[in-house]
Amino acid sequence: MLDTLYDLLSPLSEYPFIRAYENGRQPSLPFFTFDVRFEKTPNHYLQSAVDNEGNQRTKTHIDGVLEINYFGAESLNSMRSLCMKLSTYHQKERFDLQGVAIVRIGQITHLAFLDELKQYQDRSMVEIEIRYTAEIESLVGLIEQVEIQDEDGILPEKRLKIRPHFNQYRRRK
Repeated sequence: MLDTLYDLLSPLSEYPFIRAYENGRQPSLPFFTFDVRFEKTPNHYLQSAVDNEGNQRTKTHIDGVLEINYFGAESLNSMRSLCMKLSTYHQKERFDLQGVAIVRIGQITHLAFLDELKQYQDRSMVEIEIRYTAEIESLVGLIEQVEIQDEDGILPEKRLKIRPHFNQYRRRK
C-alpha cells in the first residue's frame, strides 16, 4: 500500500515525498513524509469461490489514516495546497483507480519542530482518512467427489460431484 500511496502522492508536489520513520540521512528542506497509521480491523470479508487448485481469495476493506507531514518554509501554505489538490475530482478519481478512497481530509496542524542543530523549523501535518482493499489467497482444499453409503455399506448408483463456480463472491459477516 505504501508504494501505491507514494506513486499517487509524488506528482502532487515539486517537493519529494519520503516514508516516515525511515533510517538514513534527512533530505534537504523542503520535503514531505507520509505513513499509514491507525488501521481499523476489518469487520467484513468477501470470499471467492474455490478454484480448481483449492485456493480461495478473501478481500476486505481497511480504514486507515494517512499522515502527511511537510517540513520547510511556508509549510502551512504548502500543506493547504496539497489538501486542496486532494479534494479535486480528478485526484479522487486517480486514487480510486488505484484502489484507495479518500474518505475525509482532516484539519491541518501548523507546528514547529526542533532539528538536530537545535533550531526550530517550520512544519505542518494533516491526517487523511482513507479506505483501501487488501486481499489474501489461501489453500482451502477442494472436494471433488463424495461417496454416500447406506447403513449396510452399499453405494447408491448415483454419485455426487461438486464443481466450483468461478468469479462469484459471497459476503460473509
